[in-house]
Amino acid sequence: MIGIHTWGPCIDLFCGAGGLSCGFAQAGFDIQVGVDVDASALLTFGRNHPQARAIKEDITRLTGDKLRELAGSGKVLGMIGGPPCQGYPEKIVIPKILSQKIIGRVEPAIAIQ
Repeated sequence: MIGIHTWGPCIDLFCGAGGLSCGFAQAGFDIQVGVDVDASALLTFGRNHPQARAIKEDITRLTGDKLRELAGSGKVLGMIGGPPCQGYPEKIVIPKILSQKIIGRVEPAIAIQ
């Protein structure tokens, strides 16, 4: 069996129950924070990632600085997210929010959305 390398801290936006972050955790990322607006999904995320902080918040109200603070790390290696198909007005352009307000401030080495 090949040893698992730990890559570094990772934040999951629109985390839901934590399926995407489970894959990243299996690949060696340290999931520090999961953000979603669905409290039920966050309960499952918390069970899937007991070491991570589950944050119930609208992504449009968060800042990159706040996410870095929640992650407890000066450097965030990965930022992942699978924006929901519903729940956001078409006027809100999710990639623009993520890139300007969050990714640009957190400056992760890897950002997947």
